[in-house]
Amino acid sequence: EASSAPVEKRADKVHKDNHKAAKKLDAKPGTHADATGPVETEMHSYNSGRVSGFVVGAFGEVSTQIRDLAGLVACEINAEHLALFDDAINESKQMLTQQIRRSIGLA
Repeated sequence: EASSAPVEKRADKVHKDNHKAAKKLDAKPGTHADATGPVETEMHSYNSGRVSGFVVGAFGEVSTQIRDLAGLVACEINAEHLALFDDAINESKQMLTQQIRRSIGLA
């Protein structure tokens, strides 16, 4: 299930473009060019400053960020599921991950 290079390239561009936009916004209120302004500082307070590029290619390929998000959702649902049922952790998570991927067209 490898992602395609163009999709990953675009996902990385989303990150770079958002940081460029933040720097541009910070320049307006008079932030020095070398300093980190308020918008960029706020961006760095989330996900260590990494902007996730949720990208879907022309042939249904997806960026790793989408796969990571699907895995995170599966972990959260799995925690709720395990609180109610006595299932094996790994089997339950695999089942939920497959259901999530199928529902968003990744399987």
